[in-house]
Amino acid sequence: MYWQCRLLALTEINQQHSKRFQPEFLLHMEIFGFIKGRKEKKLLQEAIELGDRLFEKDEYEGAIQQFTQAAKLAPDDPYAFQKLGKLYTSINNYQQAIEAYRKVLSLRPDDHASHKGLGEIYLQTGRYQEAIGAYKRAVAIQNGDGRLYHDMGVAYEHLEHAEEAIAAYEKSQVYGIPSPQIQFQIGTLYYRLERLENALQSFQEAVNIHPDFAEAYYKMGIIYSKMQETEKAIEAYEDAIERNPDYSEAYYNLGVIYHRQGHFEEAITLYRQAIRANANFTDAHYNLAIAYTNLLFHEDAVRSYKEAIRIDPDFADAYLQLGVTYRKLRRYKDAIESCKQAIRINPEFRDAHYKLGQIHLLVGDHAAALNEYKMLQNLNSPLAEKLFNEIYR
Repeated sequence: MYWQCRLLALTEINQQHSKRFQPEFLLHMEIFGFIKGRKEKKLLQEAIELGDRLFEKDEYEGAIQQFTQAAKLAPDDPYAFQKLGKLYTSINNYQQAIEAYRKVLSLRPDDHASHKGLGEIYLQTGRYQEAIGAYKRAVAIQNGDGRLYHDMGVAYEHLEHAEEAIAAYEKSQVYGIPSPQIQFQIGTLYYRLERLENALQSFQEAVNIHPDFAEAYYKMGIIYSKMQETEKAIEAYEDAIERNPDYSEAYYNLGVIYHRQGHFEEAITLYRQAIRANANFTDAHYNLAIAYTNLLFHEDAVRSYKEAIRIDPDFADAYLQLGVTYRKLRRYKDAIESCKQAIRINPEFRDAHYKLGQIHLLVGDHAAALNEYKMLQNLNSPLAEKLFNEIYR
């Protein structure tokens, strides 16, 4: 009864001075005898009020000084230590923040915010297993925090625990506002697990939430291509391009589809658009050269192979195909040099040795062709016998 009367009296005083800042924790501490003198109470109140004001202004160092003083005045109450945990986290002083949160938990083991705060620190510092443990303890105390489940999913993902990450991300959607980015991440994880139907559903949910989510359409295109649903893949890539006209990868993948179908002119147009969006798109230059070759535009192919090599000087396949194209143009010296460069990059490049041997034969250098045959023999390549038959037929 005494405590009820004392609490009522303090509440009435607080209401009379409602315009002044009166932290709720002060009532808690005075009731339980944490503050014994009026002077200490005044000092504590001043430290807390000033600390809160400085915190709100992002003046963290000053706020830390005030809450440190408050913690000394009331070492058995968790309020100031919890503030210190947040402040030290804000300035990336993680060890001090951990100590502050642990102090809170020594005084109040079921403090949800401190478990969550520790989880956030462990996540930021790469201590993912400890982060998960802290988040689980926070969830056990107070469920329903979507952000907490999201961060738990991030920790699981760093540990490459895809199934657990998916479960955590899905719970974050249950307890939070539906997020297209989280649905996209769930889809990405399902894709890594080769659960294509689940991935497709997640990407579809992402675009349902955010209809202009170009990357989700792009991922759907990749999945439809893997599932050999070509028309749906084309539609998905076109949806991605409609929402992002500079989406080079979408142009490129769409070009690959038309290329495989033998529609080389359409493929060339799309590869060019991919290059317009990203001038240093190596594979787009390379595939463009192949499409030109399919249409017998060999000079154009040479230029595109050279662009691919300019971007990636160690692109052995591009050097080989450049050599093959030079051969078609009867520029045998250039063809030989290109094939040799492919071999310099990759000495075990069997196709390059074979093509180089063929070109040596064309120019009448049987000894050089025989040398490439020996190289293929050393590489245990079936192309060795093929080249041998061409040399001695």
